[in-house]
Amino acid sequence: MKRDPDAEWLRSNHTTIHRYLGRINAVMILPTLILLVGLALGVVDLFRFALSRRWEPSQATLGFLALLVGITLVGYLWFLISFPKSNGNTIKASYILQVYPLAAILGAEALCRLRSSRPRGFRVVMALLGLALLHQLPALVTRYIIFPWPSEI
Repeated sequence: MKRDPDAEWLRSNHTTIHRYLGRINAVMILPTLILLVGLALGVVDLFRFALSRRWEPSQATLGFLALLVGITLVGYLWFLISFPKSNGNTIKASYILQVYPLAAILGAEALCRLRSSRPRGFRVVMALLGLALLHQLPALVTRYIIFPWPSEI
C-alpha cells in the first residue's frame, strides 16, 4: 500500500515547521554559549584548585561540577563508540540528563561573574535571554504553534 504524504485525513505541519525549528536552534545558541563558558570557567577553577595550595571552597565546588560534566560526556562518548548502532538508537539525550542541572549551575556562575565584572554586558545578555524565552515560549508551552508566522499569512 502506497502512502500519500499529503492525504486528506492527515493534517500535519511537517512542511512548514522546519523554519520555526531552525529559528529555535538559532536562538538557543546564546544559552548554549553561556553553559559552555560556565563549563570552561569550571575547568579553570578545577585546575586552580588542583595546582594551588590555598584555594577557595567555590573553586573546589565549581571544579568538581565541571569534572562531573566532563566525566559524563567522556563516558557517553565511550558508550557511543563502544556500542555503535546503524540506526542511531544509542544517540539519546536521556542518557546524559544528569549533566543539565550541573551545567545550569556552571552557567549561572558564569552570569554572576559577568554581572560583577561587566554590569552593562550582563544586562545585555539578560535582555537577550529574555527575548529568547519569549521566542521559545510557544514551543515550551505546547507543541502546537498558535501564532501565525509570516510564511503562513
